[in-house]
Amino acid sequence: MILDIYVGLTRDSQDLAGFLAEEGYPHVEKKEDHTFYARNGNPNKHNQFPQILHFPTITKDGDVKWENSGYNVLSEVSIAYTPDSSEEVERISEKIVTDFGGILYDSELDQFFTKKNFNNFF
Repeated sequence: MILDIYVGLTRDSQDLAGFLAEEGYPHVEKKEDHTFYARNGNPNKHNQFPQILHFPTITKDGDVKWENSGYNVLSEVSIAYTPDSSEEVERISEKIVTDFGGILYDSELDQFFTKKNFNNFF
């Protein structure tokens, strides 16, 4: 089972690539609307989790309605993971929330979490 977690960024994300590389997620592939990062830059990227996608522009037709968060979200990070990678997802998402003014979204609860109430999520 593959799960998704979303983090909206309220700060400029131009340092995100360097940050992710330092955390063990080097850039693997760049598409027109997003950049893909894989753990340790694994070339077999589609079988290793977590996987991180950064969307530098927020769209109205995305999975998360960021305007409902009450925050000015500038870009989105989507993290795909499996249950056995949840510890790493907690670690990296907490760092993104803390370092980039992130707002974590839980689709099952339909709730937003900031660094102030992040521990209530995991």
